[in-house]
Amino acid sequence: MISSGTGKRMELLITLAITIIFNVDCAKHKDLTGEVFIVTKGANNIKMGLVPVKLFDQDTINRQLAAIEQLSIQLRDKYLTEKTQLEEKMKNLENKYAEAEFDEFLQLLKKQNEELKASIGQGYSVRLEDLKVPRSTKLKIKDSLSVQLKQKLELVKTEILYTNSSEFVFDNLSNPFMETITNADGLFSFTIADGRNVVLVAKSSRQTSEGIESYFWLGSVSLQNVDSQHLIISNHNKYVGGSQNIRVQKL
Repeated sequence: MISSGTGKRMELLITLAITIIFNVDCAKHKDLTGEVFIVTKGANNIKMGLVPVKLFDQDTINRQLAAIEQLSIQLRDKYLTEKTQLEEKMKNLENKYAEAEFDEFLQLLKKQNEELKASIGQGYSVRLEDLKVPRSTKLKIKDSLSVQLKQKLELVKTEILYTNSSEFVFDNLSNPFMETITNADGLFSFTIADGRNVVLVAKSSRQTSEGIESYFWLGSVSLQNVDSQHLIISNHNKYVGGSQNIRVQKL
């Protein structure tokens, strides 16, 4: 039979054990909350709803950012080479009076003069100035080629800009360990199982009278030695770098 004194001691021990277990469990979980808003030139605050907010481990994102930098360099070099080649073609087109590669020539010629195409034949190179073609037809072909080359050149220039942009970085980040979206008031929250250091990534945009404004955030958050943390995500701490020498700032 257990004495009343022994029973009370056991009750105290059980209560203490439950308290310790509860406190340890609570200590492992950290709350990370925040709000996303934009301050306009007129000093108005725009709450940003439906913004994807993602969390990455520090080591994971460091590896991904290093790979993104290398991919950016490779693609930039590729597109710069294409740009040089297209510019050379355009230069030749102007300097040599509508000289063109045979395949391009035939493709355009098919649209403009089927009979002339049939009389040329296949399998050898040809220059427009060597053909008995009316000047007006030559100029039409030259102009068509020029338009095509300019369009290709503009696309390549766009790709060069993209591969060195913030958007390129964020489009190539993957596999966050947690993610959510902001509510109508621009608020978000996470409950993290430990006090690890994390990197927060967010991306948004809005339509203005001057066009579309895009916003990117890439910042580290330390949850060590704190029970919770609330972040202000706005113009003042957005990511403004490109895809080279990427720096993760502290939020």
